[in-house]
Amino acid sequence: MISYMVPCVPCFLINALVFLQIEDRIRSQIQTDMADYPKNNATMDPMQRAFACCGADDPSSWLNTSYYNTSGFPQSCCKDMKDCKPGKIFNNSTMNGDGCVDKLKEWAAYNGGTLGGVILTFSFIEIIGLILTCVVIRKVRNQYTLH
Repeated sequence: MISYMVPCVPCFLINALVFLQIEDRIRSQIQTDMADYPKNNATMDPMQRAFACCGADDPSSWLNTSYYNTSGFPQSCCKDMKDCKPGKIFNNSTMNGDGCVDKLKEWAAYNGGTLGGVILTFSFIEIIGLILTCVVIRKVRNQYTLH
């Protein structure tokens, strides 16, 4: 029972602190993947499509990459793939303007709350089970002491 409750405290109380500590690591990893693009497109493309984001902080994060210097922005930065053709220069109306670091933080914060809620629910069920077990044990003891 206690083992379910203990993880809830960090989920709710230090959620922001954890993200501050790992934000730089996330940004660094995304920038590393961007520098290796398109070799690392198995990481960047699905992430940019799934989270509707572009670059680490915003699309300008791509400007200092070798891929941008030769090919422009990746197609995965586009809002709608129909509007994206290789070599086409994208603009704010056709590309995702948010950075992936912020989108990942939002996703983790949202799902962290969900996970905390699930843990609290299981903790509550465990507490109810413990209380009911104590009641049954007490009744059984009372029956044996009466006979």
